[in-house]
Amino acid sequence: MHAKKTFLLIGNNYTTHLKSLLLQILAICFIVAIFGLFFFNFGNLIVKAIEKEGLVRKTQELISYLVNWNSADQTEFSQKILSYIDSISQSLSTIPNFNVKLATAIWSTIIAGYAVYFLVGLSVFPTFFSVNQFMTTNSKPFYLWSVIKKSVDSMRMMALRALINLIMDWCCLFLTLGAYLITFVNLGMTGIIISLLIWAALVSARSAMLAYWLPVNINETSKTRQAFKSGIIYMLDDFWNLFLKSFIVITITSLVAFSIIFLFQPLVVLILTMLLISLSSYVLNCIYFVNYYELKGKPYFVKKVTVTYSDDNA
Repeated sequence: MHAKKTFLLIGNNYTTHLKSLLLQILAICFIVAIFGLFFFNFGNLIVKAIEKEGLVRKTQELISYLVNWNSADQTEFSQKILSYIDSISQSLSTIPNFNVKLATAIWSTIIAGYAVYFLVGLSVFPTFFSVNQFMTTNSKPFYLWSVIKKSVDSMRMMALRALINLIMDWCCLFLTLGAYLITFVNLGMTGIIISLLIWAALVSARSAMLAYWLPVNINETSKTRQAFKSGIIYMLDDFWNLFLKSFIVITITSLVAFSIIFLFQPLVVLILTMLLISLSSYVLNCIYFVNYYELKGKPYFVKKVTVTYSDDNA
């Protein structure tokens, strides 16, 4: 029953998501443009070095090798890894003052990462303010009006939420890479799939933990920290339900994203992956809002209802 309601909510508000997606694209383009002005020369040197050493091709070959690897080939595996690392080292050693530029680029990447989470997140709040309005009133507010009206609340919440998401997502990534390199690297394609499932489980747990933060912030209190605390309390009563639904969505997204690596060029893969992440975020938040209303026992709409009146005296 919840699945049907969620699909109806997703389908009846997809135009709102498309408007949100446009804002997300503009935000990412803005960040790329700003940081590109400062690091264009350094980035151009890296791109040329990568092209010279053929690192894109070597990366694809290494992934294919890992997928089809026979665990008995320990020596060959070590040689492949060392050769790949050596190629990276040689390509980057041609860049003057590389260490200083790399340190600057790392810190700038961290700042850019936070900026992406923050600015993209600014489109999520008004999007689900509009979705929430639809669920409570069966009408859709003007999207730009929602963006303007909730801009302060959105910035207040996303300043904290972006930081938490950034830290937790990087922790999930490093834990997954560590598990793969220590335990699953000798299993070939099976090891990669297991690692993807571990990553999906970790990210699903993170998503489930924060699932009710946005619904509470929109429906109950505009205070970010209070909404976070209340969301955690609600989540504890519904964690495994939220986790399972999150895991299904994130696993499907991860497997699709992984499969397109072998089908398209890197730029196309990057664009498609970003679209997949945006779509999965929209779907997850729709799931969380339906769960929130069910948990609270509140009535809500998931589709447009038209009321007609008849003249009994006719």
